[in-house]
Amino acid sequence: MLVARARPDNAKQPSSVIKPIPVALMIIGLGVTVYAIQQAGTWGWGSTKTLGLLTAGIVVTVFFVWSQLRASDPLVQVQLLARRAFLGNVTVLFATQFSLLAIVLYSTLYVQDLLDYSPMMAGVADLHRVLQLRQSPAW
Repeated sequence: MLVARARPDNAKQPSSVIKPIPVALMIIGLGVTVYAIQQAGTWGWGSTKTLGLLTAGIVVTVFFVWSQLRASDPLVQVQLLARRAFLGNVTVLFATQFSLLAIVLYSTLYVQDLLDYSPMMAGVADLHRVLQLRQSPAW
């Protein structure tokens, strides 16, 4: 019921051409940011390497968003985040994916470390969660 009430218009978009520069900006910005966050545990959060890569990634990502706001045919329509229904949907999906990642990660670590399963058997033991998600009509 709520989806039927809050569903935004879904107008057809004209065919778009994917431009390589915005794609490169998005990949570099997000990739460098994620890499800096992943390596912060090893390098330390205060290290020059971490702070430099994190700053560079954020600057490139901000430049990407700025360029998409000004583009006539954007790769990512950032203006959609101004709609409350869309922003709520993205927020809920992010929280759901984040929690599912934690469940899968920690359940496989649990069966490996405490139940002495091999990594392969831990993956097989956790496979039912992934298959249940795949069969769900909402996903």
